[in-house]
Amino acid sequence: MIFKFRRLIRKLFDCIGIAGNKVKFDAQGDGIGHYDIYQYQNDNGHFKYVPIGSCQPINESHNILNISKELLKWTNYKPGIIPRSICNEPCGVGYITTFTNEKCCWFCLKCHDYQIEVNNTCIDCELGFMPDSKYSTCMEIESTYIEWLSLWFLIPTILATIGILATLTAFFIFAYYNKTPIIKASGRELCYIMFVGIFLCYVMTFITMAKPTIPTCAIFRCGNGFSLSLIYAAIFTKTNRLSRIFNRGIKAMMKRPSYTSPKSQVYILNRNFIYIYPNNHYSRLV
Repeated sequence: MIFKFRRLIRKLFDCIGIAGNKVKFDAQGDGIGHYDIYQYQNDNGHFKYVPIGSCQPINESHNILNISKELLKWTNYKPGIIPRSICNEPCGVGYITTFTNEKCCWFCLKCHDYQIEVNNTCIDCELGFMPDSKYSTCMEIESTYIEWLSLWFLIPTILATIGILATLTAFFIFAYYNKTPIIKASGRELCYIMFVGIFLCYVMTFITMAKPTIPTCAIFRCGNGFSLSLIYAAIFTKTNRLSRIFNRGIKAMMKRPSYTSPKSQVYILNRNFIYIYPNNHYSRLV
């Protein structure tokens, strides 16, 4: 009886159904369906089912899916635009994929500016190297420095040269009138040390503007703090000397205050320099 029924169904293979569609059956005797696709949409406050497409069979194993994008509506999207059904966008250049507890979902983690991405892992570049634009290879960093003929080099060096000439002029004037009372009263030794510090400050301009090398970097690292510390130590020592002289009042006229001789002043300056230089040098490194 079952076999007779199957034969009857197969004889109706080319029949037209009530809906006007051709009735078809597969080899097992099951009907090949024809489906209309609807979407539940909000039409000015009224919800209704709107036909947006259909699924029609070609043969026993293939179907054609037709969907009208213009009729589709999605929340927060313009008509005709279909949102992507994914957890996250693919990670871009310089990012690695880190999976969450959900196996099909991930988030992107950016590598640092000194790292490259290899097999979904961020790897540090060696010192003196940086990643290329694709974060796939470490490239050696090209050193850049101010050109000798550029305006940014000429202006500081010209001003430094003027300062050096002015410092040398003042130094030779002091040396010429070295034994006069005014020069003696000013503290010759401390003034000469100040001249040395000022001269080194102007010289450091050329070291700062020069092409970076191991010698220039070493001098730059120590020279700035050294020259300024000489000036600070000399000023502090001169201020301390004047303060002790004038605070004694009339006693200073009768007896010379202690530790005001040239040798004593140089010794005090050395002590002040030993205290000032490490702090000044450390603050510049920070």
